[in-house]
Amino acid sequence: MTNPRQRQLVNQSVRTVLVPASALNSCPAGTTLGEPFPAAHTLKAYDWEDASITDDALIKFLAGSEQWLGSLGEVNIKKCHHVTRKLLAFLRSACPKLRKLAPSRWADHSALRDIAAFPCLEELDLGDPDADIITIDDLGLTALTGLSHSLRRLGLSRCRWVSDAAFATLAQLHQLQVLDLSHTDVGPRGLAALAGLPNLHTINLTGCRNVTDEALAELAHIPSLAHITLKGSLATNDGLQLLRALPRLTHLDLGSRWELDDTGLAAVASCPELKVLAAGSFNLVRPACNPKGLAKLEHLSFGGGFANKGLHLLFPLLKLKSLYVQGIDSVTDCVMRHISCSQKQLQHLSLRSGYSLTKDGLTQLAPLANLSVLSVGACPAISRPALEAFTAAHSRLSMLLQGACPLLSDEGEALCALAPEPALASLFLPTVRVS
Repeated sequence: MTNPRQRQLVNQSVRTVLVPASALNSCPAGTTLGEPFPAAHTLKAYDWEDASITDDALIKFLAGSEQWLGSLGEVNIKKCHHVTRKLLAFLRSACPKLRKLAPSRWADHSALRDIAAFPCLEELDLGDPDADIITIDDLGLTALTGLSHSLRRLGLSRCRWVSDAAFATLAQLHQLQVLDLSHTDVGPRGLAALAGLPNLHTINLTGCRNVTDEALAELAHIPSLAHITLKGSLATNDGLQLLRALPRLTHLDLGSRWELDDTGLAAVASCPELKVLAAGSFNLVRPACNPKGLAKLEHLSFGGGFANKGLHLLFPLLKLKSLYVQGIDSVTDCVMRHISCSQKQLQHLSLRSGYSLTKDGLTQLAPLANLSVLSVGACPAISRPALEAFTAAHSRLSMLLQGACPLLSDEGEALCALAPEPALASLFLPTVRVS
């Protein structure tokens, strides 16, 4: 992009500046970020192939952009494996308004002490979704008490050395609202310590093998909880009954391997404010004991686990707006018939991996007059003519997306008018000339 006016318009829309290690050597001397990217509030730097970011290189690159750094709100250096406390000291001095930080995955005790000195830090991600964190433990987390006045979100995903002993520290973070403990060794004793956090509304316990029904009993003592994720835990359908005590629970993610039986569904239906539910499959014999609870459900996702049994006993869900269904045993003609007969108000429907879904099954959805978005993927029997016919019959359908359907074009083109593309929000630095 060589036209200065065009470049200026694009740069004014940029919200995130991405800086791979290779860019540090390719940008011209004197490059500053404040003038070309006035609206950018996020900086993400990362090692790239055989190039690594170092403290001196990144500090030198950012020098001269003091005004822009002064208003920067987020820095992510998670993938910078060779930075040290020197860079943290620079960021603390240059970014007084920094509210969100993802430090290097090699951050240790000394780095945590430096991080605790950031004056306005509200979100801190110490975890890593791709690899275990071995430098952060119970003792190191004691430094975070220095953030008790400001920290609202804390990520500890895959911090394998974090155990129940660390929760005496976490219990002092009184402003904490969101806590990611996925793939840690947290258990009932640690969760019991969180009962004193008045603002905690979201907790992620994905892959926590010490989270059993006993742990759910401790969660029930945190009345502020609204979002709970239990994917890959050892909790059971019987334990779900304990969540009835949570008056604000609106989102429950059980994961694709969870089979909800009558006991589990009755427990879920008894959560008075539940609006979003994700599970693997249903094994039902009798209708839900408390349909009034399920009547508030607006978003449902299931499939990918065991075969569904008695699925017709789940419907109708009177306020359901969006439904995500996946798996060979879930995306079937029979299930489409149940949906079309009972979910007339459905607006969004996503179908994935429906290898047994046929054109007749798609036709079953014709009565869904309010459907505005339909997404179809990995459904080999659904052809282009079938989707075109479905589109023609639904005047309200504003978006129809397909993917991984062999009988359709490789480009994955949409068959209906798509929503306008969002404004450019992220920039890969080497692809645009900076001046």
